[in-house]
Parts: sequence; C-alpha cells; structure tokens
Amino acid sequence: METLIIQRPSGNAAAGNRRTLEQFLEALMYLSSEPILFLFIIAYSVCSSMLLLMMNIKE
Repeated sequence: METLIIQRPSGNAAAGNRRTLEQFLEALMYLSSEPILFLFIIAYSVCSSMLLLMMNIKE
C-alpha cells in the first residue's frame, strides 16, 4: 500500500476531494497500529473542521 498521497487535478472537484480524503484515511490506518489512536485522530480532524466552518460562517 502506498502512503504517499498525490492530489491530481480533476474536472469534478467534489469527487477529487472525496478520493483524496479516502487516500488520507487509508494512509492513517496503515500508519496507526492502534485503532483507538486512529479514532482519536479522526474525531480531532472532524471537530477542528467543524470549528473552522463555524468560524467562517460567523464572519
């Protein structure tokens, strides 16, 4: 399994972003031998993304 993530230009930006996210999550699963650590990383990523979205909405 390759752990290098390469984002290619795509005509469909939503599909490209989803593909990149899937590759990122696969790389995290490969690097993390502890499932609890993996879940913590995912939860942290989701919370920080939601916080950034909320901050952008308020501005």
